[in-house]
Amino acid sequence: MWRHIVDYGIKRPDLIREGVLARQTELQAQGDSVEGDIAHAHRRLAEIDQERAFYQRQAARGKITEAEFDARMEETEEAHQYWRAELARLQELRDNQDKIQAGLDYATEPLTTLQAKLAEIDQTPEELRDLPEEKRNEILKIRRNIIRSLVDKVVVYADGQVEIHGLLDGSEAAQFELTSCWPL
Repeated sequence: MWRHIVDYGIKRPDLIREGVLARQTELQAQGDSVEGDIAHAHRRLAEIDQERAFYQRQAARGKITEAEFDARMEETEEAHQYWRAELARLQELRDNQDKIQAGLDYATEPLTTLQAKLAEIDQTPEELRDLPEEKRNEILKIRRNIIRSLVDKVVVYADGQVEIHGLLDGSEAAQFELTSCWPL
């Protein structure tokens, strides 16, 4: 598992960086779009509120009947509910983007730290065997912490194929003191 993580994750900073940059660009574009959509939803709600206030003034002045007023308010209530729900949806989308961006920012730091420390902890089994027991145990402990912090689940198939499902939301690194293991 260690070899797989190193070969397909840590040693490929170009792929990691490309993925992070692509996701940041995508989030930026979505964020710009979402902010515009939120502003539009606020504007539509204000227009509907103005329209409803207009009907209330018209009814108060006796310019429309009570039945007509009720019909107009019912029409605008549907639109009001729609835009209120749309606004809530867009705000949740924006908030989720902020969380994703924070996760991407968080992931970049440990991966960069891993790359810097990799030469120090990435030995072959033979090289590990030749190290003093204390140093070997220290390296294996660091590797274990890395694996625990990056890996949520490992699936090994009968044909030897390995799938590593990872989770990097911050809680794992804190739980295993990942960031404190490798001072720069």
